[in-house]
Parts: sequence; structure tokens; C-alpha cells
Amino acid sequence: MSVAVLPFRNESTRRNAGEILAHHFIRELSNAGKFDVVEPGEVRQVLLQSRTIMEGGLSLPQADILRAALNVDLVVTGIVTEYQDYVGGWGNPKVEFSARVFDMKTRQIVWSSASYNQGDDGVYFFNRGKVNTAHGMASEMVRSVVEKMHASMEAIPGEPVRAGSRR
Repeated sequence: MSVAVLPFRNESTRRNAGEILAHHFIRELSNAGKFDVVEPGEVRQVLLQSRTIMEGGLSLPQADILRAALNVDLVVTGIVTEYQDYVGGWGNPKVEFSARVFDMKTRQIVWSSASYNQGDDGVYFFNRGKVNTAHGMASEMVRSVVEKMHASMEAIPGEPVRAGSRR
């Protein structure tokens, strides 16, 4: 399946967090080896040429433009609500985002996920396993989301699958 990843809508205080998270998704989808990921430059070029502004997310007419121009099966997009490194000596990084996968043929959302994590989630003993940066934590979270996305989309071929994950 071919996949285009759009910049995520940034509702966090971190500048460019939406594009940062989109790059995490591009890397993990490419590394999975099960998806043909469209180059981000091609996606950006189509968005600029069609003068597409996605203020509230991807609309159906915008999805039609992307499908015609890029000939993709799926589009991944979402919202970043928190993406911050820790502040001070004892803080924790925090990352929160939601992701959606649009099937361009059926024009429906076929998969969605909501994820939230702090750097010390699951840490119980002498900070072993603590993640100290938002970048490192987002990378692990996106890897987990992509694995779950692929597994749930393979579960029932041909039918839309709605799945949510929370990490």
C-alpha cells in the first residue's frame, strides 16, 4: 500500500511539533517495510501547488486532490497536543498526539490512535528506563503506533478497521 504522511496539526507550545511528528511517522512507516511511503517533498509540493490549507484537518475535497496528484492508497495525519522536553532538574518530557489513517478509495477513516506518555511512565526503580527527551519518547511511541496500525489493518483485509491505542 502506498502512504502519504501529512504534517500534523500543531496544538502544542512546541514550534513545528506537527512536522516533527510527521517525520517520525515517515521514518517508522519506511522502516516497517510494509508500506510504500511517498517522499515528504512530493507531498509538500502537491499541497503548495493546490494551495491546500488544512486548518481543521483533511477535508474530502482536499483528499480527492491528494489522491489524484499522488495516487496513494492511504493518508496519515493527526494532531499534536503536547510535545515538550522536561523543564528543570526533576521534570519529565511529555508527548501527546492522535493519528488517523484515511483510505483514499472509500474516503473514510479506517484507523485511529490516541497516544500520551511522560518520560517516567513505567519507571519504578532508580529511573531505569526513563526517557529524557520528547524526541526519544515520540520515536518510541510512533514505532508502537505503526506496529499496531499495521497489525490491525492486516486483521480484516478489505474492511475498514477502527482501532485505538493508548500508550
